[in-house]
Amino acid sequence: MSFQKKKSSKGENVPGCMRSLLVNRIERLHAAIIKAIKYRKQQNNISYEDSIKMLKKDIVNSPKHVFDDHENCSNYFCKRKNLGEENHVIDMKRVGLWDDIGSIRSALTYHTESLMFNLNNNAAENYNSILAKFVGGKRVNLCLRGSYELRCNAAVTAYNAGANRFSLFHKKVVKKSPGVFTKRYIKRSQQLSDSRRRRQLFATPVQRLKSKNLLVPMRTMVLLT
Repeated sequence: MSFQKKKSSKGENVPGCMRSLLVNRIERLHAAIIKAIKYRKQQNNISYEDSIKMLKKDIVNSPKHVFDDHENCSNYFCKRKNLGEENHVIDMKRVGLWDDIGSIRSALTYHTESLMFNLNNNAAENYNSILAKFVGGKRVNLCLRGSYELRCNAAVTAYNAGANRFSLFHKKVVKKSPGVFTKRYIKRSQQLSDSRRRRQLFATPVQRLKSKNLLVPMRTMVLLT
């Protein structure tokens, strides 16, 4: 598979075989970290601080494991130590690709404690995306009194109530329910939202695989940028 950007962050040319290797194993990087998190969360015989340290060690070692350097792999983590696989880490270091992987790995190790608790900022990101729609990005003058605050309040209502915000606003202002067309729009919007949520929740393995195949080139482009 070819990509528009064929150089590492240091400007080194990345051979096609290395790019293909990264594409083929990028999902294994994700799976290795998920496995390490699950294992460390289930450990009850060591302290929390030790679990964090061991998880950091596993995350640091996971790229080496995926690219066939099993020297520092834990026993629970790896069963491929004696298979005699070709070590690709040296070649990836030579072309500068290993440094790009290492920068992403460093970001993960920094958030090890959040990974242990399954914490993320999805709610904040969702709110920010809704807020951006209300404020119109940087194209709108928000220096007037209360302008930005009003849009933030509207974004909060949209985040919490969804399409039903139109009904809530109408009842608050007019003191009665909205008309038939507004109700029809709200119902249609809620149906679309529920349908989208069900498709994501009950997607078949084939659909999930297609979705992953679409994301792999994008992730690899980020690594090679």
